Amino acid sequence: GAGSTCTAASRQVLELISRYARLFNLLTYASFTRSHRPILTPRGMRRLVERGLLTPAEREVLVNVELPATQRHNVILLWIARTFLEAWRAGHFEGGAGFENQILDKIHVCRAQYGAIGDELSGRMPLA
Repeated sequence: GAGSTCTAASRQVLELISRYARLFNLLTYASFTRSHRPILTPRGMRRLVERGLLTPAEREVLVNVELPATQRHNVILLWIARTFLEAWRAGHFEGGAGFENQILDKIHVCRAQYGAIGDELSGRMPLA
């Protein structure tokens, strides 16, 4: 609201989650579109580091994870959830269990929505 303020630590967490959200979107698009696919190559991943969208340590994790390159966005969604939960438990966000449930529910909605993209593109219909 108008009277709300962020501590320096809260702002830092929000900026990290924002960077992860941008990275999640980029990697998701790269997984589903040929025009963005070069982002998933070693050169593309290095460019994400150069542009400040990814740290060198994060790039190493993503490159070495035992998932296809087109599934790396799943890791980012887990990072968002973990970052939120750790920050919430550390007191950087106010709110009770209902707040935690709402955030985690939104993350699950994101996962369901991007999970349906592949089905849409391939013309598959969800089970009724």
